[in-house]
Amino acid sequence: MGGDRRRGTGRGGGPFVVGVVLAVAAAWAARQLARVGGEPVVVWAALAIGVWGLAALVLARVSSVGPAWRELGVARAPWAVPWAALGGLTLAALAPHWLHWQRGWMDLSAIGLPTGAGFDLAGLSLGARLLLIAGLAAIMEELFFRGSLWSALRTLPWPARVVGAALLFAAAHGGGEGLIWALLLGCALGIARRVGGGLLAPIALHAAHNGGLLLADELDGFVRTAGGTPAALAIFGIWLAAGLWRGSQRQHHG
Repeated sequence: MGGDRRRGTGRGGGPFVVGVVLAVAAAWAARQLARVGGEPVVVWAALAIGVWGLAALVLARVSSVGPAWRELGVARAPWAVPWAALGGLTLAALAPHWLHWQRGWMDLSAIGLPTGAGFDLAGLSLGARLLLIAGLAAIMEELFFRGSLWSALRTLPWPARVVGAALLFAAAHGGGEGLIWALLLGCALGIARRVGGGLLAPIALHAAHNGGLLLADELDGFVRTAGGTPAALAIFGIWLAAGLWRGSQRQHHG
């Protein structure tokens, strides 16, 4: 069984308001660390990313839910983690095509929201960047958004939890043309949380997405070889339908 049915004491919009405050505070703190940080960059970046883990602990405490890592979804992991990773890679392949299409009908470049860490990681090795962005960032952010925040919103229907967490996720990742993509990614991560019954699935999706963006040239070459954007869209549609079907079967049979 996943952790979605756990009893709790959260009421109304209170936990979401607390989540909003903590998300803003975490984004602000990460930004301040980016401003004052020096060398080595990897240490300061890790501290900024770790702020989300601290926010997850505070939210879990304030909203009277247990630590987020108690709900990993281990029982579903053998199929949910590979499924989620495939979805993350597919989304990473679609991201640049979405942004190109979006620019044709909507200009969001003027939108500016407080963002998280803004470190220049170009000087780091690919391995270090993968460790930070595909590893640590995926884990820390999911502990907050699909961990403590998800549990704090446990009195809401699961679609509302998906959208609520996704809205905060998008806002925390700043404005500009990436805002809608961050919202779509946040919704996919929420669906992975629901289908996978815990944190392992959204962490796998988030890690695969971020890693895919860091390996954009290699991934784009694979997509072109496999049939281009229509093929990636078809794979994503099949991915989503298969995950929701499999998740519903697990819900019915415990």
